[in-house]
Amino acid sequence: MTSMPIQFQLNDQQPIEVNLPEQFTLNDFKNAADSVYNNRTFLYSFVCHGKELDLDNEDEFSKYKALITSGTTIFTITHTKGCFLPDTLVQRADRSEISISAIQLGDVLLAFTTFGEIVNTIVERVFIHEVNEYVEVQFGQNRLHVTREHPFFVGNGNFCSLDKLRIADSVYSLIDDNLQSTPITSIKTIMAPGTCVYNLHTSQPHTYYANRIAVHNKLGKTFVDLNKNNGLKRIEWSSHAPNWRIARPGICLEGKCLNESCATHKQLVVINVGIKKFDLLVDGQS
Repeated sequence: MTSMPIQFQLNDQQPIEVNLPEQFTLNDFKNAADSVYNNRTFLYSFVCHGKELDLDNEDEFSKYKALITSGTTIFTITHTKGCFLPDTLVQRADRSEISISAIQLGDVLLAFTTFGEIVNTIVERVFIHEVNEYVEVQFGQNRLHVTREHPFFVGNGNFCSLDKLRIADSVYSLIDDNLQSTPITSIKTIMAPGTCVYNLHTSQPHTYYANRIAVHNKLGKTFVDLNKNNGLKRIEWSSHAPNWRIARPGICLEGKCLNESCATHKQLVVINVGIKKFDLLVDGQS
């Protein structure tokens, strides 16, 4: 079978070359990525010519499959690994509770929208890995053990990772079937090498409750890698921003288009300062 070389590049590390069959499938691509990243591809996103490759959906992957040709570089973006200890209780749709370690694919959980509406969500993936430390967070009588990267709902449509929160800051918790502001009363780091932790990937709106605290399911995709001729430049992105896209080479700024005759009027764009062309930022679900 004829093969072609491609390479994976993580941040500024040396690219790693692998071979794909010329008539490759999604599984072929997954196997190639797994061989590079030790079967832990769920911790990464993969970008080819500015398009994020969806490894969980054959149809979505096929949309950009033609971009992957001989010699193509696949840029790899690391997710932070926000997770919970195994005994963390997650609220089911029927209001019962289950340990996060006992959750199965297809389980229906209680979730919330950023407008505060209580809804249901379905578990699509369960992630398990080990960490060397976690954080014990106290909310009055409620306690949660979580890694510091996990995003918490802080109101007004916003999420904030634990490492940016401080004592007396407020998150939201489920009380009497409503979201209510709840202050943090204590934060303590626990060193515990080899601790097993869990996270979930759920359907829209990608949220759930951990010990009744409102959290996002995402693995912390809060950075943008901007494609440059000599590699990648990483910038921090707000946790509530639309899903990122690779921008044009050069120095780029985020802003809103003010040209009333433009199709992107009043929408969020990333504009290249030098060539004055921009990429419209759209949410991944649109």
